[in-house]
Amino acid sequence: MIGEPQSPWKPLPTMLYLYVPDVDATYKQAIAAGGVSTVEPMDMFYGDRSACVKDVADNSWWIATHKEDLTHAETQERATEFFKKMAAQ
Repeated sequence: MIGEPQSPWKPLPTMLYLYVPDVDATYKQAIAAGGVSTVEPMDMFYGDRSACVKDVADNSWWIATHKEDLTHAETQERATEFFKKMAAQ
């Protein structure tokens, strides 16, 4: 995935998004190996459970497990609610 940084995130040296069989187990393994938690595992509006860990070089490793397939309309509805909640924080 390549893209422009979006607020509130700053530009990063590298960002990887990897699908794994069990995001929670992989997250725990990454933390045990010295990674720093950026985002704890959580269910996302687009159907993935994801988390983010930084390594010693400040690279972000997004890890995810796909949980559910959504229609475009379902994704849009959930995205609207998600961004409303983010704006209220």
